[in-house]
Amino acid sequence: MKKYFVLLSILLFFITSNVKALTSEEIKSRDVCSSIELAIANSDKTLTNVKCFDNYKDAKSEMDITENDNLVILERKDNVTR
Repeated sequence: MKKYFVLLSILLFFITSNVKALTSEEIKSRDVCSSIELAIANSDKTLTNVKCFDNYKDAKSEMDITENDNLVILERKDNVTR
């Protein structure tokens, strides 16, 4: 039983250590859209712009009808993207 626990722990370590994500500084400095951006979060740690919006509601509606599971909505306010 202990052998399986060790094996599972090692496997989980390797799976979670391979996670790639944008840093908060990379997101904050992004200035593609003036207000709301709908983007694809790519596995290579980049974002690909889909479309810019004036409000969150329209971006969310577009996200809901798109079949891509890797979409994110970014808001730019006071010259900082969140």
